[in-house]
Amino acid sequence: MIFTYENIDENNILKKFYQTKIEGTQIKKIFDKNHPLVNQKGLFATKEWHQYDIIGEYTGKVVELPNHSDYLIAFANISYSACLDALDYGNEIRYINHYKNIKKNPNCKFVSTYINLKPVILVIITKHVKVNEEFLVDYCYNFS
Repeated sequence: MIFTYENIDENNILKKFYQTKIEGTQIKKIFDKNHPLVNQKGLFATKEWHQYDIIGEYTGKVVELPNHSDYLIAFANISYSACLDALDYGNEIRYINHYKNIKKNPNCKFVSTYINLKPVILVIITKHVKVNEEFLVDYCYNFS
């Protein structure tokens, strides 16, 4: 299923895409010794985010076949052979960690859609995110 949002503000999404910093987010090193990714980085909220807010677009290099990158996202429901790989470059969204072993559920998700006829992957908040809370997503895809 491809999600299309009739009330989406395309100019706002494109503005976030071209920004060097996504407002309301901060990349931070994780110092909590109980966190499974201690001494690595994560993306954290610097403002409150609400359900259905759009953080921005996942950016990276377009690759045709899935590889073993930890920063690989497929254009789900558009094409599993076309992917974005943010290993070498991208915006802050590439620092969103996988939720497992950190929290019971993710607080945002990847959504494949189209903006100006271009396929994009957006990150959308699925439940309220407080200031200083880590953004977490489910990176797993069900290919069946």
